[in-house]
Amino acid sequence: MENIPGNNLPRVKVANQAAIRRMIYEYGPITRAGIAEKLSLTLPTITTNISSMIASGLLEELPAKEGSSLSLGRRANAVNIVSNAGYFIGVEFRRLFRHLCITNYRGEVIYSEVDNTDYTDYNECMDHTCRMIHKVLHSDLVPEEKLCGIGICLPGIIDPVSGTLGAHRQNNWYNKDILSDVKRLTGFKGPISVENNTLARAYGAQLFRKDLLRDIPSFTYMYIFSGIACPLILNNSTMLSNPVGPGEVGYMIIDPSKPRNELGSMGTLHSLAGERSIADQCFEALKEGNAPVLETICGGIVRPTFPQIVQAQKDGDPFCDELLLSAAYYLGIAVANVDNLIRPHSMLIEGRIFSNPKNKEHFLNTIRENQFRLSDTKTQLIFIDYDDFSGAKGAAAVAIRANLEQYIK
Repeated sequence: MENIPGNNLPRVKVANQAAIRRMIYEYGPITRAGIAEKLSLTLPTITTNISSMIASGLLEELPAKEGSSLSLGRRANAVNIVSNAGYFIGVEFRRLFRHLCITNYRGEVIYSEVDNTDYTDYNECMDHTCRMIHKVLHSDLVPEEKLCGIGICLPGIIDPVSGTLGAHRQNNWYNKDILSDVKRLTGFKGPISVENNTLARAYGAQLFRKDLLRDIPSFTYMYIFSGIACPLILNNSTMLSNPVGPGEVGYMIIDPSKPRNELGSMGTLHSLAGERSIADQCFEALKEGNAPVLETICGGIVRPTFPQIVQAQKDGDPFCDELLLSAAYYLGIAVANVDNLIRPHSMLIEGRIFSNPKNKEHFLNTIRENQFRLSDTKTQLIFIDYDDFSGAKGAAAVAIRANLEQYIK
C-alpha cells in the first residue's frame, strides 16, 4: 500500500493512515511493530501517522501486554483508540418507531431515546426523526467538537453512496433522498451515513462484538421483524467489505402455491414468518373468536403486539402455537437454503420469535433436517438477544466505519 504505482503521494498518505486506524481499531492495543507486520508498511510510516493521531487525541499509548508475540525483546508500548475521543449518533428510522442513541468509538451507549408513534407518511416520519436528532445536536450530552458523525438506517433497498432509499415496498416509499432530507432538516454539517437496517446490525456486530466474530472469515446476519433479511458479510480487518448481495431472504418463495397480492406472492418468507403477517393473522383469529388466550392477554379484540402473541403461545393458545411453530419451520427452511447455497462460517440470528425456546428448538431441528453438510461439520449458529436499539447501535457503527476512513492531519 505504501508504494502503489500510479498513486500520488497525498492519496497514498490518506490510504496508509486509514489502514492504520482500522488496524488499531480492530486489534488494539497493538504495537507499532505489530501494525507494520500486518500491513507491510515501514515503521517510519507507522510512527509518523501514530504520532499525529496521538497528538490529535484519537489514540493513546499503553504498555504492551507481557508475552505478546508482537513485542519481542524490549517491551514496546502499544496504541489503542481512545474510546471517548469521538461520539456518534445512530438512528433506526421506521414507520412504526424511531430509535436513537449516542455511542462512543467502541459502541458504548451514553444516551438513548425512542418514539413509538406510527407514521405512515414518509415526510411526517422523516420530520419527527430529524426533530429527535436536532434536539440531541443542541443538547449538552456530548461536546459539540467531539460529535463525529450521524448514521441512519432503515429497511428497504438503500444506496449508501448516494444516501437514498430506492424502495420500501411494504411502506410504499420509493426514491427518497434520505441524506439530503436529514441534512436539510437537522442542519448538521458533519458526515452523515445511510444504510439498510439489517446491514447496519451486521456492521454493529462486526465492530462491537469481537467476542463472536474474531477470525471468522464470513458471516450472515438474519434479522426477523416485519420483514426478514439475511445479508452475507465478508469479515476482514479492513472493515471495508461490502455485503455479497442485498440479503433480502424475505422475498424468498417458500410456498409457491400461495396466492398473490399487490406485494407479490403470499408464499414469501415475509408473508409466512414476518411479524407483521403473523400479527395480521392473529388479529383475524381474534375477530373470529379463535384465539381465546390471546384475547385475554390483549384485553379484547385489538391488534396484538408480537410479544403478546409469543406470550399467548407460552400460555397455551393453540392458534398462536401453531402459527409460530409454522413460522419457525419456514425460517428453518430458509436458513438451510442459505447455508446450502453459500455456506457462511457463522450465522447470527436476531428475532423475537426465539424468546420462546419451543420455537428455537423447532427452528434448529428444521435446519438439521434440511441442511446438506458433511457429518463432521456444523453450522455455527449464534442467537443474538433481541435489542430494541440494535439498529440504532448498528447505524452508529456505520458512521464509525465512515469516520475511520477520514484523514487526521
